Amino acid sequence: MKYIKRIALALAVIVTANILLWPPKSMLIDHTEKPEKGSQRREFENNLVQSKPQIVLLGNSMLTEGIESGLLSSLTQTRTARFSRGGSSSAWWYLVLKNVIAKSSHKPSIIAIFFRDEYLTRPDHRVTDKFKLIVNDMANDEEPLLDRLAYLESMNYPSYLLNKYSPLYQKRDGLKKSVDSFIKHKLTASVMGVEPGKVDDAIKDVFDNNNLNRGLMTKNQFIVESNTNADDFDFDKVIDKSFLPHMIKIADKKNIELVFVRVKKRRDLKPDSEPARLKSYITDLKSYMEKNNVTMLDFTHDSRLKLGHYAGGDHLNRKTGIILFTKLFAQAMRPIIEENAKYDQSPIAAQK
Repeated sequence: MKYIKRIALALAVIVTANILLWPPKSMLIDHTEKPEKGSQRREFENNLVQSKPQIVLLGNSMLTEGIESGLLSSLTQTRTARFSRGGSSSAWWYLVLKNVIAKSSHKPSIIAIFFRDEYLTRPDHRVTDKFKLIVNDMANDEEPLLDRLAYLESMNYPSYLLNKYSPLYQKRDGLKKSVDSFIKHKLTASVMGVEPGKVDDAIKDVFDNNNLNRGLMTKNQFIVESNTNADDFDFDKVIDKSFLPHMIKIADKKNIELVFVRVKKRRDLKPDSEPARLKSYITDLKSYMEKNNVTMLDFTHDSRLKLGHYAGGDHLNRKTGIILFTKLFAQAMRPIIEENAKYDQSPIAAQK
């Protein structure tokens, strides 16, 4: 009986909270909440206009920890800009291309997008929780394609109903953020006498990259990435539900050469380590790129990248790995740069 009373009380609290917060927002997916520490979107917009890069590199930490843009500019004698965000995935790349690059008064000649395995066609990858804010940063208030592919396609019906009609459910991220802030800043200050902000500083120090157990991090990464849905590798099934066709269409309309760069993962240091379903997927992906006149550079089987070039997980180290991969990428890009030089009428100069 006591359990029934507890359930009834919990339901009453939820219903009351929804009534107090009524009505729900009209937008099914809300993109109005932005990151607290400034907008990368404005930074990228200014960079395009001011530095006028001929090549824009787009990606996540695999780009940040893989390419040294200054060295690349020197090697290729082109102005290069690196637009990267750790943890970003295809939804973020699509929005940067659509809302920043395609709308800018300056158009680069080439955009190179760095990706791993099948993540290029997983539109709902890293679009929720803490990643939603970085997606929102690049999103307009209304993004129907983003909402459909990244959120609604993978949402079950109960979640859809809650997201549409429950204001409490809509505000869940904000509520979690408020509770977290209360505990870290107000509760610790009043109970333990800790100054506001000191908890954040302590967390940052504890979880600094230099303190990470890289072996354990790599092991956990392998475990997470092995638990994937088989449907993610069915290229014919996922391609029309991804952002890839839309990115190709935007670049084509703006007369920008699009290059997709598949990076080498630590897994691939061991020969023939790709799962059979991934091999089939990549074959179909390359065929699709070829049919759409899009270049794909695949470094997965490049034997020049060895274990000593890696740091933790799939990231290259900054001492030798990032330098080598930048040189390999520059070498592969030279014919593409020469082919597309006709699109850029401004003088070629290395980025400082």
